[in-house]
Amino acid sequence: MQPTLGRQFKTGLTAASAAALLSMAMAGPAMAQSQGGAQPALPEDPPAAGYGGQGPSASDLRYSWLPYTTSGYVGISVGKGELHTTCVAGLSCEDPDTSGKIYTGGMFNPYLGIELGYIQWGDADHNGGTQKARGVNAMLTGFVPLGPRFTLVGKVGTTYGWTKSAPAAGVVAPAGSADAFALAYGAGVSFDFTRNWSVTLDWERHKLKFQNEGRQDVDLATLGVKYRF
Repeated sequence: MQPTLGRQFKTGLTAASAAALLSMAMAGPAMAQSQGGAQPALPEDPPAAGYGGQGPSASDLRYSWLPYTTSGYVGISVGKGELHTTCVAGLSCEDPDTSGKIYTGGMFNPYLGIELGYIQWGDADHNGGTQKARGVNAMLTGFVPLGPRFTLVGKVGTTYGWTKSAPAAGVVAPAGSADAFALAYGAGVSFDFTRNWSVTLDWERHKLKFQNEGRQDVDLATLGVKYRF
């Protein structure tokens, strides 16, 4: 009988111990709250430009299409182009009705990044004929938060542009095609209406080369949307 009682005692002790440990584990959080209040939350990421002042999350830092960058994004913008080229007196010269840009970018840190894009200025009515401008560009970008949702953006870089001027037959005006690298810079502001989507308002100036005219200012003012990965 004694061995049986011993086994029952040991079994009962083991079961009682397990129940006690489980009860203590379940009661631990409640005791901690009643004695010292809720546990302090972990500190949040610091506000970061380009993120509506909310700071990038771990998922934001994992993906970009551009090497050596994180926090990638893509965007498209449409607006008005302006070509500051020679117009012969008495002839029609009008800027393109619609111009636009598509681009992708990434961040080196929360405040500095790089952006690659393709720009197409619409065909302009120029000296009785047409004038065209296209380009691909690379811009260093800087971001300064203006509040929880607004961000100021500055850009500087280079554009490789192609231009073509074709005045009307018999008109003595600069004509021909040209292509070259050119200085480019600009500024803008973005508004983050969700964590991933932003509305952008930008202005850029590109010093494109034109045949027989040298480098001329070609401006682009656009309204667009940007999607952050």
